[in-house]
Amino acid sequence: MSLAKAGFEVYLVNQDTEDKEIQGVKIKHLKSHKSRKDRFFAMFKAFSLARKTKAKIIHFHDPELMWIAVWLRIFGRKIIYDVHEDVAKQILDKKWLGPKWVRRFVSFSYQINQKICCCFFSGVVTATPEITSKFSTKKAITVHNYPILGYLDDAPNANIDKTKPSVIYAGGLTELRGIYELIEAVGELNGQLELWLLGPWESDNFHEKCKASKGYQYTKYFGKKTLQEVYTYYQLADVGAHVIQPIPRYLIGIPTKILECMAIGMPVVLTESDYWKSFFQNHSLFADPFNKQDVAQKLMDAYEQSKDPEGKQKRAEFIRKNYSWEAEEEKLINLYQKIVS
Repeated sequence: MSLAKAGFEVYLVNQDTEDKEIQGVKIKHLKSHKSRKDRFFAMFKAFSLARKTKAKIIHFHDPELMWIAVWLRIFGRKIIYDVHEDVAKQILDKKWLGPKWVRRFVSFSYQINQKICCCFFSGVVTATPEITSKFSTKKAITVHNYPILGYLDDAPNANIDKTKPSVIYAGGLTELRGIYELIEAVGELNGQLELWLLGPWESDNFHEKCKASKGYQYTKYFGKKTLQEVYTYYQLADVGAHVIQPIPRYLIGIPTKILECMAIGMPVVLTESDYWKSFFQNHSLFADPFNKQDVAQKLMDAYEQSKDPEGKQKRAEFIRKNYSWEAEEEKLINLYQKIVS
């Protein structure tokens, strides 16, 4: 939408139910894919739809589209590769790929493949300086995924029957993101706080595991929501939580959900991390994600902080001054203008 606002004609090839236009962005829908086999064939459908737009610049994110993007470059399009995560490191954690030596081989092969493909690309956009450092300095820029303050400020209150102070987490509900441990911690508080969860579950089995936790009786699950809808829930919540498992690749970079909560003054409980402490030492609380008593106590401490209007104002001012999409979008627009010229 930032590019559309800047005067570009923008198409989004995305999983959806129909073609439509939203705030200047023309969506070309792909049918949703439920298996890896479906995902493989969806790549070629995405290739076809991207070609039909006749766009001069193709901006892609999914790593499996790298060689599709190379083909689009051969057909004369300029290519921007969008990198949110260190995929090579992620591969090392994917146990379904097999033993460690197999994952190391796949990770190494991925890095070689990425280096070759990037020779064909006009630009690389990454979400953190650490990821940027892995690419050519001539092509790569860092565009942080910071919150859109306008959306936060315009969000109405959600229609929720709130009877207790609440802790909120919005995002992928997975084991690695510490959702089970967070539910367990809320269970330690015996109803003093309730937990609000928004987002898709990793699997039915993981959801059932969480339901079996004592803390689930103090948990409300609101389903998957759009970004604007998530912001309405933030406006009513008291405490944010992001106590993910301490996997190094997750603790490098600043998750947008942390900034979104803090931008409206909400205190947030985070996983113990020297990297995050360097940014938020004076504005957040930190806990051991595997110690449910520690997490529970920090959630209660954060709730007490949420009652302090002066602290809330300072927290919001800190984020709004240093972390907003409104400042970051100029980097993206400048890159496009440079490539076009």
